[in-house]
Amino acid sequence: MTVAYQRRPVVWDIDYKAQPGRLVAVVGPNGAGKSTLIKAIMGLIPLSSGWVQVFGRPVHLQLQATWGTALAQAEVTTLAISAAA
Repeated sequence: MTVAYQRRPVVWDIDYKAQPGRLVAVVGPNGAGKSTLIKAIMGLIPLSSGWVQVFGRPVHLQLQATWGTALAQAEVTTLAISAAA
């Protein structure tokens, strides 16, 4: 997955698959892209390349209005991010 602002990559070549039951933290200094990564995972900002799946479905098919409810009530068991187009 790659995210760019005004054609400038700010988060790039991210590949990750969450394992069920694991706790994951996104840690880094200010400006490292933590918030951009989370926004991209939630489908709030467009990807320059790659894809994101949550609950086994492409994030762009998820209804953003249901994110808060779905994530508050369900354990995330499947999260996949790929740098591949």
